[in-house]
Amino acid sequence: MINLKNYNIGTSEFNNTNYQLSLEYFTKSIVENHLLGNSFSLAYFYRAMSYYNLNGFEKAIKDFDEAALALFDDFELFLYRGISYFKLKKYDKAIVDFKKVIELKNDFEEAYIYLYEIYRIIKSEKLAKKTFIKILELNPNNINVINEIGSKYIDMDLYDLAKHIYLDVYNLYPSNLNAIQGLAISNGHLRKYSEAIKYFDILIDLDFENAGHHIKNKELSCFELNKFVNNEKVPYKPIMNEKTSKTMQLNLNEQRIQRWRNDILDALTKEETFDMQSFNQYLEQDDFGKSFIENIAYNSKAYHYLNNLGLVNRKYCPITGEDIDESFNYSVSGRPIFISQNGLEIFNSINRKDYSNKNTTLSFDKTKTFQEKEKSSSKTNRFIPVIIIVNAIISAYLSFIILNISSSSSHLFFAVLCLLFFFILMWIYYKL
Repeated sequence: MINLKNYNIGTSEFNNTNYQLSLEYFTKSIVENHLLGNSFSLAYFYRAMSYYNLNGFEKAIKDFDEAALALFDDFELFLYRGISYFKLKKYDKAIVDFKKVIELKNDFEEAYIYLYEIYRIIKSEKLAKKTFIKILELNPNNINVINEIGSKYIDMDLYDLAKHIYLDVYNLYPSNLNAIQGLAISNGHLRKYSEAIKYFDILIDLDFENAGHHIKNKELSCFELNKFVNNEKVPYKPIMNEKTSKTMQLNLNEQRIQRWRNDILDALTKEETFDMQSFNQYLEQDDFGKSFIENIAYNSKAYHYLNNLGLVNRKYCPITGEDIDESFNYSVSGRPIFISQNGLEIFNSINRKDYSNKNTTLSFDKTKTFQEKEKSSSKTNRFIPVIIIVNAIISAYLSFIILNISSSSSHLFFAVLCLLFFFILMWIYYKL
């Protein structure tokens, strides 16, 4: 009969991640059961797992071997023994164990992923590609796992290995940003600067939000390429001067604005319930996109549809194209559209009567002045009825003093004089 006392304490410590203590109890369980003439496979398995979690892979493999004599159909045993071989770079034995896992559990993704990684390490091209396809057949989201493996090898400075992993992703998904960036970085470190520049160009085209960052990295690769070709040992100097950089940033902002509008129109076109004629009509107005943005915010159905797609609020202003946080927004019934401070000033200051159908560019100084005038005039308009009454009383009083009313004919002069004084006072008010 098997003595379970120390084994049970060991499993309790193991479940509490106290692996050093669990080792001691599993060892006691193995020894005492050996004296009783028992080979306790479960105790060997869990002692192996304790060694495994303490990175003692050599000792773990020996205990996995003992456990395998009885647990020959346990796929987890072969998985963890395979990972132990992988960690020790004993790839031939790891391949055997991972294949055994697949034999026991055909759809087990982790075993395929380790096999793919090994095939890439040992440069087995055909097997790597075949396994890569199988991984994605099991779960398309595994593309993120493959990208993470590529990133791991970049961190380990194994750039050639990382490059081939990212190439597998890129060849199947040519718009995958992580793969493109990984190819740009790995090629740069491998001094394949022309290739790095090619992938940075693709990134700049696809990833508008972070294009400024990609431009700087491309610039460095261009410089290194020039230095490498000419074998020059010179300090790094940016290829783009300040004026060129600003022009490129302005062009980027314009592209961002256009991309924001195009993406929204494309999404609305796919949904047949929206009136595209009204959206296109608003977009044609020359008011910096204000009418178009207002129409989106006012249309609750359109706003929520676009916002759920992540097309309304991005990392840049739809009016100026600048990078933004969430400090400023235009909101209708709790439906915000985040914009930059400069965008907000333009948004609040545009008078459609003055700016529709004109090719106009507002400077921010003029915008502020116009905005201040709008605010002051709106405040003044509240008091116009009071001012009219006061001016009418003053006009009557002055006319009464000037004309000493004594005859019926003087009533007509009184009325005319009142009107004259009233118009004079109102003229003075508006001039002031």
